[in-house]
Amino acid sequence: MRMIQLSAFALCLLLASTRSSPAQTVEIQDKVDAVLALKRAGALVISEEGSITKVSLSGIKAADQLLDQVKILSDLQILEVAATNVTDKSLAKIKGLTKLRALNLASTKVGDKGLEYLSGLKDLTRLSLFGTQVSDKGVANLKGLTELKEVIANESKVTSAGANALRQALPNVTVIGAK
Repeated sequence: MRMIQLSAFALCLLLASTRSSPAQTVEIQDKVDAVLALKRAGALVISEEGSITKVSLSGIKAADQLLDQVKILSDLQILEVAATNVTDKSLAKIKGLTKLRALNLASTKVGDKGLEYLSGLKDLTRLSLFGTQVSDKGVANLKGLTELKEVIANESKVTSAGANALRQALPNVTVIGAK
């Protein structure tokens, strides 16, 4: 069933490319190639209305490398990389995904430095830092994300002081599980 959905999506993109300029055709082909590479690696890829809206790499061993494919999907709204080898450096690859609304970094190797790469994700509303090495210093990088509503900080190094500082900057944010 998934392969049929993927094939239908790829076919729609390719049909659209026949009515596009050469530059748009290359962009569409890059997206099709990215989706196919993600699917071959075992990723969950969900599309709505002709755009890829969700990718889950959770539990996939080479997730950090697959982010090279994910970064091509400019309309992506939800990205899950829980329980993967994603690191601070890996997050540099997704800093251009400005339509991202939810990001699950649970049980990754992400720390404070990685959250610096999220500063441009102005539409981000939900962020899971469960089981990461993120501390109060890292959470301070989130203060410019005015749409942020929920941060899950269980089993991270975020303290109640860091959570309170974030709440002062972003009154509508809920921080769950700070120490």
